[in-house]
Amino acid sequence: MTESTSTKDQIMDIAERLFGEQGFDATSMRQLTQAANVNLAAVNYHFRSKEGLLQAIFARRFVPMNQSRFRLLDQALAEAEGGKPSLEAVLDALFRPPLTLRGDPSGGGEAFFKLVGRVHTEPGEHVQHLFRQHFDEVERRFVDALRRCLPEMTTVDLLWSGLFSVGAMAHTLCKPSPSSLARSHDIDADAQAIVNRLVRFCAAGFRSFVESDATTEVVVPAGHI
Repeated sequence: MTESTSTKDQIMDIAERLFGEQGFDATSMRQLTQAANVNLAAVNYHFRSKEGLLQAIFARRFVPMNQSRFRLLDQALAEAEGGKPSLEAVLDALFRPPLTLRGDPSGGGEAFFKLVGRVHTEPGEHVQHLFRQHFDEVERRFVDALRRCLPEMTTVDLLWSGLFSVGAMAHTLCKPSPSSLARSHDIDADAQAIVNRLVRFCAAGFRSFVESDATTEVVVPAGHI
């Protein structure tokens, strides 16, 4: 690793932590340069601006994560029988890469997803642009795949189910302090075990809309026949 690369990674590592702890807007460049033991010129040289630094942090984590998602999704689609992919395989492709990253300290781990959660509470246009940049294609490709999994599902139900599933994933990535009940049952598990449970939970949610539509009887109030 060259000295230049080492300095660049060092700045991103420190910024990732500070932005997550204090917020993007609240973290000054002076705090950042002091913590990273570099001068402002070094930050400007590598990233040009504070916004450019955040963009580089996002790209460093999100690009390989989404590449892993697409690789797993392509595999699920290639293995589809009769053109209908496995719902569990598609959800696994969506959930497994971020949850694996969450458990890997060398890949950012807790610090990065703390940053992601923090910037969600500071919805500036620059941040929203970054999220769109990294997730518009993810959303499009996975919605298309989910529609192939459950072609009988209405678009509205599919989109709401996707939103609820992503919310469950996001909450899991935040890894909040467990409740006393959770601690008493020792629910901690490795990343793949968590992915398996999340896939099972969300797949049941998706299917519940299709099953309820197929089994629900229309009840006509008395006096309206």
